[in-house]
Amino acid sequence: MTKGSPPTLHNTQFLSCSLLAEDTINTVMDRLILGCGYSLLVLDDCDLGDQNVLRLIRNLANDVTDRPDVKSSGVIIILTTSDGGKIPNKLVAERIRDRGQISGISAEDVNSALRREDPKHVSFREQVAAPKFLFRSVPFLPLSSESVAQCAQRAARDQGATLSSAQLGAVMEMQQFAVIKNVKIANTGCKQIASRIDIVLAGASGTRSPNPEL
Repeated sequence: MTKGSPPTLHNTQFLSCSLLAEDTINTVMDRLILGCGYSLLVLDDCDLGDQNVLRLIRNLANDVTDRPDVKSSGVIIILTTSDGGKIPNKLVAERIRDRGQISGISAEDVNSALRREDPKHVSFREQVAAPKFLFRSVPFLPLSSESVAQCAQRAARDQGATLSSAQLGAVMEMQQFAVIKNVKIANTGCKQIASRIDIVLAGASGTRSPNPEL
C-alpha cells in the first residue's frame, strides 16, 4: 500500500442494528478481529442510544489493539442513523428561506447544530471516545428533486437497467417532497429508491403489447 492510499479491505460485514444481539455481536467481533488486514463494518439504521451498538463499537476499539490473538490491521466502521435528522432539515429550510438555495451549508454547520440540539449525538460521542478510536460524523443534507432523480438513475444502472423518462417520473411520484419557496426537498433520502425502482421495472416487464391478431 502506497503512502496516502486508502487501505485494502479484506473483510466486510453488513449488519442491521435491529439484529444486534449477544451471539451476533460475538460472531461479528471474531470475524473482524481474527481476520487479516483491514475490515469494514457497516451498521445500518442504528439508535445512537442502543447499548448493544455502543458495546460493540467500544469492544472493537479496545480489542483490535489489546487482544493477543488479534490479526486485524484495523476496522473501519460506518454507522447510519436517522437520529437528529430533523436538525439538518431545519438548517436547509432556514437557508432556503433566507437565500432561496441550499448551497453554503457545511458539514461543520450541521455537526455544530447536532452538538447543540441533539443530546443523543453528544452522549454517543462521549461514550465511544477513546484515544485509539477516530470518530468523524458525516451528515447528509436533504436532497433536492434533481439529486433524487440522479440517485434513481444511478440505482437503476447498478441493477443493469436504464429508466425511461416515464419510469423516472413514476419513481419520483413515489417520493415525498416538501416545497419551500418553490424549492422541492425530499422528505427522505435515497434509501428507498431501489425498492421503488423494482416496482416500476416490475410493472414495465409485466406490461405486454396487445396482440393484433386478437
